[in-house]
Amino acid sequence: MSLFDDALARFDKRAFRRWLPAYVGEPLPPRPDPSRPVHLWVAVADHFEPRWGTADPEVGRHRMKAWAAKYPLLASRHTDSSGRPVQHTFYYAIEEYDPHDADLLAGMQRDGFGEVEVHHHHHADTAASFGEMLEAALEVLSTRHGLMRRDAGGRLRFSFVHGNWALANSHPQGRYCGVTGEIDVLLRAGCDSDMTMPSAPDATQARRINRIYYAHDRADGRAIDDGVDAVRGQPANAGLLMVPGPLGFNLQARKMGVVPRIENGALDGDVSRIEPAKRVAAWLRLAPRLPGEPNHLFVKLHAHGTLPGSDSLFLDAEDYLDRMCTYLEGHFDDGVAYVLHYATAADLVTAIHAIEDGHDPVERVAERRRTQRYG
Repeated sequence: MSLFDDALARFDKRAFRRWLPAYVGEPLPPRPDPSRPVHLWVAVADHFEPRWGTADPEVGRHRMKAWAAKYPLLASRHTDSSGRPVQHTFYYAIEEYDPHDADLLAGMQRDGFGEVEVHHHHHADTAASFGEMLEAALEVLSTRHGLMRRDAGGRLRFSFVHGNWALANSHPQGRYCGVTGEIDVLLRAGCDSDMTMPSAPDATQARRINRIYYAHDRADGRAIDDGVDAVRGQPANAGLLMVPGPLGFNLQARKMGVVPRIENGALDGDVSRIEPAKRVAAWLRLAPRLPGEPNHLFVKLHAHGTLPGSDSLFLDAEDYLDRMCTYLEGHFDDGVAYVLHYATAADLVTAIHAIEDGHDPVERVAERRRTQRYG
């Protein structure tokens, strides 16, 4: 089955019913304060699957070697306001674990080109079996490869992306997960954020869009549909921090020149035909921000960077990532109107919590980078 056929099979018109009311009915976010610069936090959450398509180990290792050889070269061409190279968050598919892959990922993390987090595909699972598998994977990645973040108290922390988008058993037919209490399992294991959404036009799409919030498990299996907003000046909630990417319609990028495209922050598929200049305006309009702090915009994009046809977008000069970063640096990093921050998932989480606590997110993120422990 081709990528197009697979996407078509997964498409569900009911997904529009979930998020369109929020897109149409919710008030526009407050405009940034023009007396202060807008801080643009840009992160790429890559659903990183070297063995995508049930590839044999050698194919997976070949894909991984290409990333380790080429990505640092391209990333070094682009820096943000602090001089930091563009960052990549590798949400590594833990069911595909290969020590060769993990070692190469650890090397890119040590060299400052991103951080490794957790991605997982499962079906007909249970809270108990998922918890056991997650604990074992975290132990191997941390002790054998020096991956996984640790907080000040020494506890493992990680961000999560659900395979096939079905976080907390959110697929209407119960596919691709099975764990209704998944959020509690993740929290107990040390998960500090989820960056699965948006999944539109997939049927798993949450009702709440373009807002950073805390989700809690629900008996009906739609835990991600509602929650408590993250707000400036309010302490972090006990739920799972949900950091979605932009979701809405892009009037500047139309199919056949007529129908507005869905903008969901994807950096794969047919994205290479849409110039970044036609997408960035939509990202800024849709990007989540915390109530009370409109001058920090969180643009979480997503990708499948090891899939054939998508890898070149990130590894080849003058391909999509290269063009996107060139555009961002040329238009959104003058230090007066805009300040650009290339971020990892952990940076976004740190910045969000800093705003909640009433602190400077830029300083807090810089401190985390200096003091972060792994392994």
